[in-house]
Amino acid sequence: MRQGVRITTDRKRDATCISDALNEYGSELEGDGRSWTVHLSASELELTAVLKALKDCLDENEIAMVKVMVADRAYAMEGTS
Repeated sequence: MRQGVRITTDRKRDATCISDALNEYGSELEGDGRSWTVHLSASELELTAVLKALKDCLDENEIAMVKVMVADRAYAMEGTS
């Protein structure tokens, strides 16, 4: 079963970086000028890899924090800064 994943940040630059890092999972980027969201769909098996790729992206690009929604549950993920 596939689950919808949404990753939200305030900066377009960060969202673009995240979308690029998660491109192999069919990521799509949308924004309204105030916040930017990366949408994708992942199987339960892929979810661990998606979250690892996201964490690596945050750490490598000094992104402080993003909001992650998985199956309508909200989480915060912090990068190492």
